[in-house]
Amino acid sequence: MIRLTLFDVAEKLQLDGPWLLKQLRCLEVMDSDYVPKPIYVEQGYFDCVIEPNPCMPQYGMLSVFVTSRGLLLICYLVIMMGIIQYQGGYAIGPKIETYDASTLE
Repeated sequence: MIRLTLFDVAEKLQLDGPWLLKQLRCLEVMDSDYVPKPIYVEQGYFDCVIEPNPCMPQYGMLSVFVTSRGLLLICYLVIMMGIIQYQGGYAIGPKIETYDASTLE
């Protein structure tokens, strides 16, 4: 079973980690504290584990891991975001300039 952190997933997909977190938050996969919404945890996309906090043993520390299903979901969302941005005119590429040939001397 695959258990990767979100930054491991970003590294494997050659994405910026904070950008990926921001996009998952914008798509409402994560809440405002960057914790996956319960429906995605229940469906097996993420695995949330409370581990002991080394600095403050009386408090737990939430670790979020991406499962193999979650990795597929994130890949799909990243591809769809790219397609939507491309159709919206945000694609990065060479700029093609047009001009009116009748104005040339």
